[in-house]
Amino acid sequence: MATPNAPFGFPDLNQFFQAFRIPDLFSPGAVSGVDPRELFLIQQRNFEALAKAQGVLIEAGQNVMQRQVEILQTAMGEATKAGQSLMQDPSGKGGPAKGFDAARKSFEQSIGNMNELSDLASKANAKAVEIVRSRALAAFDEVKAAVDKGTKG
Repeated sequence: MATPNAPFGFPDLNQFFQAFRIPDLFSPGAVSGVDPRELFLIQQRNFEALAKAQGVLIEAGQNVMQRQVEILQTAMGEATKAGQSLMQDPSGKGGPAKGFDAARKSFEQSIGNMNELSDLASKANAKAVEIVRSRALAAFDEVKAAVDKGTKG
């Protein structure tokens, strides 16, 4: 039975491995002539690549969050300055114009900040995808080589 938030709907990895008969792949003779230790090492490198990609995404998430805090602190400081500037004009002259200018500047900065945060996340995602892509291609070559070796030997 699948449980909510479990990877692939399996509450633990043992059920996942049993459902897809993963242990059978590593038994002697499972893939004719292929050393199961080679398959195990290939899979180990796959997991290492996934862990590396996950590390890239975690680090990027932390960087994005830190940058969001910096942006918020800057915005709060600028809002305080703008409020003080408007309060210091007792005549009220230029108030609406100053308000519109401040709103426009704030809007432009917000768009720039959103683009910056989006770029940070996109670059990290691209890096993580490249890690997984290159490992997957290498794994195909490694499995093919192991099967070729097994059928020749």
